Amino acid sequence: MAASTKPPLISVVVPIYNVERYLEECVESILAQTYPNIELVLVDDGSTDNCPAICDRYAAACDRVKCVHRENGGLSAARNTGVKACEGDYVGFIDSDDYISPVFFEALYRAIKQTGTEMAAMRHGVDFFDGEEPELGRDVEAASEYELLSEEQYQEEVLYQKSWAGAVWRLYTRNLVEKVYFPEGLYYEDDETAYRFTHECGKVAVLKATDLYAYRQRPTSIMRGTFNPKKIASCLEITRRMRIKMTEWYPQLSDATCSRCFAICRVVFSQIPKEDKAAQATMWKELQKYSATVIRDPKARKKEKLAASISRMGRVPFCVFCDAYRRLLHAQ
Repeated sequence: MAASTKPPLISVVVPIYNVERYLEECVESILAQTYPNIELVLVDDGSTDNCPAICDRYAAACDRVKCVHRENGGLSAARNTGVKACEGDYVGFIDSDDYISPVFFEALYRAIKQTGTEMAAMRHGVDFFDGEEPELGRDVEAASEYELLSEEQYQEEVLYQKSWAGAVWRLYTRNLVEKVYFPEGLYYEDDETAYRFTHECGKVAVLKATDLYAYRQRPTSIMRGTFNPKKIASCLEITRRMRIKMTEWYPQLSDATCSRCFAICRVVFSQIPKEDKAAQATMWKELQKYSATVIRDPKARKKEKLAASISRMGRVPFCVFCDAYRRLLHAQ
C-alpha cells in the first residue's frame, strides 16, 4: 500500500494579549478547519489574565498546538515571534478575539495552489460586536472562487480600502512572510506591511467570498480606542515610509497613496483630546498635505472626500466632523 501524503503544512499564528473572554472561540474555530494539515502557534504576549493557562491547556491536549510565552512587546513583535516558531510551508494570522469559517484556510490554499501566487486574500470579513453571531460561509466550493489581480490592481484596492489592509485576511507562503517583518514598536503595522507583501509577490489571488472571517469590533482597538502620543509618531512614520516606497514602486498610484495616508491621519486626529493643541497642530499640518489631492481624486472614497472637503474649511469645522463621526462609530 502506498503511503498517504499530507498536503503542505499551514501554520496559523495567533498573537494573544488579555483576551481570555474570546480566546477559546478563536482557537476552536482554527482547530475545526477542513484543511487537514494545520499547525497552530499561540503567542502569549505577556498576558496578565487567564490566557497563558488557556494556551498551555491547548498545547498539552493537542499535538497540533504550539505555545510560546514572551514578555509583552505588542502585536508586531508577537507576530514576528510566531513566524520564527512556526514550521509550515504557508503562514496565516488570526486575531485572538476573532474567529473563522471552517473553510477559511482551505479556500485560501486552493486559490494559491491553482494560481501559483505567493499570497491569497479576502477583501474583508464580517464585522460584529459582542452579543452578535455573524453567519459565516461553509461551502468550500463557493468560498474558493477567486479573481487573480496584478500587484498594482491589488495595491490600488487596499489603498482605497476596497480591500482591507489587515494581515489576517490572507494566506502567505513561508518564503513571502520571511521577507517582510512587522514593524515592532509602531501602531498601524498592517498598513506598513500590506503594500510590502503585495510588492514582493507580484500577483494576488483574491477570494470573491467575504463571509469567512468574523471580525470583532471592540472599543479598545487601535482604530476605535483612546489616544496616546505613540499613535502620532507611528502615523507619521508609517505614512512617511508608505509615501517613499509607493512613489518608488508605483508612481501611478500617487493619488491612491495620498488617500490612504489621509485616512490614517484623519483617524489619529479624531482621537486627539481637544486640549492637546500641539498634537492637533502636528496632525493638522500632516492632513493638509493630502486633502487637496483627495478632493480632486475621482477614485477616493466618499467618506474621505467629504472629510477632506470639510478640512479645507478650517480646523474647527473638521473637529466637529471628527467628533460626530466618532460618536457614530461608538454608537454602532
